[in-house]
Amino acid sequence: MHILHTQGLTVQLGQGPHTVLHDVSVAIPKGRWTCVVGPNGAGKSTLLKAMAGLLPTQGSVWLQGQDISQVSAAQRAKQLAWMGQTEALWLDLRVCDVVGLGRLPHLGWWGDYSAQDLQAIETAMAQMHVDHMRHILLGELSGGERQRVLLARALAVQAQVLLMDEPLAHLDPPHQVQCLQTLQQLVSQGITVVTVLHDIHLALYAQHLVVLEQGKAVCQGSSQDTHVHQQLNQVFQGCLDIRPVGAQWVALPKL
Repeated sequence: MHILHTQGLTVQLGQGPHTVLHDVSVAIPKGRWTCVVGPNGAGKSTLLKAMAGLLPTQGSVWLQGQDISQVSAAQRAKQLAWMGQTEALWLDLRVCDVVGLGRLPHLGWWGDYSAQDLQAIETAMAQMHVDHMRHILLGELSGGERQRVLLARALAVQAQVLLMDEPLAHLDPPHQVQCLQTLQQLVSQGITVVTVLHDIHLALYAQHLVVLEQGKAVCQGSSQDTHVHQQLNQVFQGCLDIRPVGAQWVALPKL
């Protein structure tokens, strides 16, 4: 079953305008981790933004069987959590306050946090290992620490669909592993995760891949599918060596 899909999606941006996505139709399986991959400029971030309903588009985006343009912003914010590459940074806010922003779609008329909201904030901070810095200002943190706080904010929404553009950026290897383990745990709980990753080796840990090239979806399917691997290697001009190591496929640079 597909929880999110696009049909004939075309996106034009900038002056001119420039067409970034060309008639893209992709289907995101429910309760799975999908990774969008492709060369620089392929339209990966644009596709993620379009699926989040953040860009004007031609074609359609469907979220849980509804045209996303017909879903109110308030309802969409509860169903779908978004984390972009160029997030606005609230440098003068404490970590706990930034993570708390993820609960805004759930707040009542008076805007007070309920016990459920507070628990969601605590859980998200613990998942991203930032609970010990809850009272530190965001502006006092390193780039990797800020990234973990923004990840926690997205997790605090507790949406059924989580869209994340380069969530592993600025993270060192131990925190990359922690983040990947958290994503896998969310999927095991039935959450649908969609990420953009530049690191193909890490992208192969996802269950489903969408391969973009020059604004078009050239392939989508299981990350275990050798046909998908062939298409992936082709869009990267044959520079990948994709092979199994135990139960996991890995992508090595072909020098």
